[in-house]
Amino acid sequence: MFASIYGLKRLSMGDAIRSVLENQPDTELALDIKGLLVKGLAVPDELAIRCLEVALMDLPCNTTGVVLDGYPATEQQAVLLQACSIIPIKIFELEIPMKEILNRGQLDKKESKRPYPVHDSAQILTVKNSNYKQGIQHIKEYYMMQHQNWCEVDATRSKWWVSNKILEEV
Repeated sequence: MFASIYGLKRLSMGDAIRSVLENQPDTELALDIKGLLVKGLAVPDELAIRCLEVALMDLPCNTTGVVLDGYPATEQQAVLLQACSIIPIKIFELEIPMKEILNRGQLDKKESKRPYPVHDSAQILTVKNSNYKQGIQHIKEYYMMQHQNWCEVDATRSKWWVSNKILEEV
């Protein structure tokens, strides 16, 4: 919604990876990723950040800007962003209980039309959330100390409330 209001491109890491797979299928990067996905493995951060760099070269990203959705979520991802000289202007952390994450994950799974295996079972979502909670504090402290750009938002509220909160902060 925020990206739409300001004419920005919304980009998740999944979008960046899919873009490489769909638009550059014969590149070494796409072939490496395909090899992992057909084995049911996740794309490592080092390959994902390369996809993000490719996606950020897109004209709309360069001219109007981009909203990175769900990234960085680990210290390694923050380090990789920093190494690529990508510093988010503002980071919004959507706070939400695990039960709601699982409910939303099930809804996403039912509505998904993705051609590649999805790593979103309840067990995987629980592990991912636990890892996220363990690692996010250090990232939050770093971004707050270095850039003063971290904002927590209650994601259990309506999407309109969340949107208004983000617009206020920006």
